[in-house]
Amino acid sequence: MGRFDAIFSAFELLDKAKTEVSLRDTFAAAVRQFGYDSFMVVSSRIQPTAFDKMFILDHWPRAWRLQYHRENLILVDPVANYARKSFNAFGWHEAPVIDQRGGRVLEISAVEHGLRSGLCVPIQGTSGYQATVSLAGHAVDESKEGRRAVEMMALYLYKTNLKLKSESRTFTLTPREREVMRWAAAGKSAWDTGEILHISEQTVKSHISSVLSKLGVCSKTQAVVESIRRGEIHP
Repeated sequence: MGRFDAIFSAFELLDKAKTEVSLRDTFAAAVRQFGYDSFMVVSSRIQPTAFDKMFILDHWPRAWRLQYHRENLILVDPVANYARKSFNAFGWHEAPVIDQRGGRVLEISAVEHGLRSGLCVPIQGTSGYQATVSLAGHAVDESKEGRRAVEMMALYLYKTNLKLKSESRTFTLTPREREVMRWAAAGKSAWDTGEILHISEQTVKSHISSVLSKLGVCSKTQAVVESIRRGEIHP
């Protein structure tokens, strides 16, 4: 199978995944064609004391993950540091090493766990750095085409996982209440929102009153802030 076909085959299979486990396993099979045996997706929040909470998807050797956490290697990891600044995918060996001794210890330990070569795909959004997809293997395809193929699949994996989480999450507010709050966040009055949604001003006010009760706040402004914080609406 050519690289182009491999990419779109992976896209189709990722779209069919219904759980995070099937999403993880589908991606693992797709990147194995390019020599990658392991990968992880971690969030932008560095939590050295709660490292496992950083993982979004985990297909990493357990022994290596435990050592990385136990020795707090994230603090000397040049890949983790560079991922927060780079907009492009890069090979592990391309990350600038700040702590020479720590970087060397990290490299030796990774190789001992079979992570000989790696690729890092930073996920950057409009609000800045969001996550990292890091992949490793014994004999990876390091060609420009191979790297681009894996980068595209990694970005699609992250997007698909977000979509899966969104579809499976439970909202506190009803769809209509979220709609009303989206217009409130845009600065619209109850009358304006009623005109836009083709409902009465009083109905809009009733929805807002319900939202205040559900979110435990006292004003519409507080309700907007809390709705955004909880992910009920997006700014």
